[in-house]
Amino acid sequence: MKRALLVFPVCVFLAASLLAQTTLDRAHEAFRQGQWQKAAQLFTQAAEETQDARSRAEIRVKLAWTYFFALKNRSKAEQTLRQALNDAPDLEIIPDLYTDDFVALFARVKSQLASPGPAPTPSRAGVGAGGLPALRAKLASAVDAFALEALLAEAKAMEPTQPAATLPDLLELEADVLDRLGRPQEALRLRGRAQALRTVAQAAPGTAVVPLEMIRQARQFLVAGQPQDAIALLQGVLDALPSCIPAFEVLAQAYVDAGLFDEAYSALQTALMGNEKPELL
Repeated sequence: MKRALLVFPVCVFLAASLLAQTTLDRAHEAFRQGQWQKAAQLFTQAAEETQDARSRAEIRVKLAWTYFFALKNRSKAEQTLRQALNDAPDLEIIPDLYTDDFVALFARVKSQLASPGPAPTPSRAGVGAGGLPALRAKLASAVDAFALEALLAEAKAMEPTQPAATLPDLLELEADVLDRLGRPQEALRLRGRAQALRTVAQAAPGTAVVPLEMIRQARQFLVAGQPQDAIALLQGVLDALPSCIPAFEVLAQAYVDAGLFDEAYSALQTALMGNEKPELL
């Protein structure tokens, strides 16, 4: 009887942990680990679960990239891009994040789907910068975990429609909430993603996008014997820059330091695959 009482809360905790990780999170994780087929399945599932058309389109671009870059299935990549552009005809991708061939494929599919007449540009609502001070005020006044969790849920709900210019600030706010909740590695992951997005915004067209500050910080974590922190930070970078080869290289070392050798092998394999393409260096 005592054993049953002990096992039950453990099972509940594990179930809650699994539920907390979204399908999209698991898709990113599978991609980073080189589990391409699994990543494709999870990206497909994540797209089907997403109600917002633009968010669904952005997920489908990631699925198309998985087909194109990892699975070498150009026809599936093209089909998936068509689905993405049907969801969001005005969708754009950042050329520096992908190979020239993939960017050309995206442009061709978009051109084929474009109507002869000018199509109205879908509005993309967002809370803008004005909503962030209000969230900051709520964070400052939050006195318990319940209030913090509610604030975190509110901020996450804003992500799909948040303008690109202020999305990093929203992610930083979420990271601050997670720090208050005692979840520092989740906070690090969001900060890695936020800084990577800022690097993308600041990069000149045609230049390689590498968030050097985050790479340097990850290396400092490794020197300090904190591989899990380095892993969390680099996972955030790769959430925003899924083809950042330097991040994969340092991530592989972090996995080794953490004793996660299968994950290290997958990360190194991805880095080597990317290094075969000069435009990704």
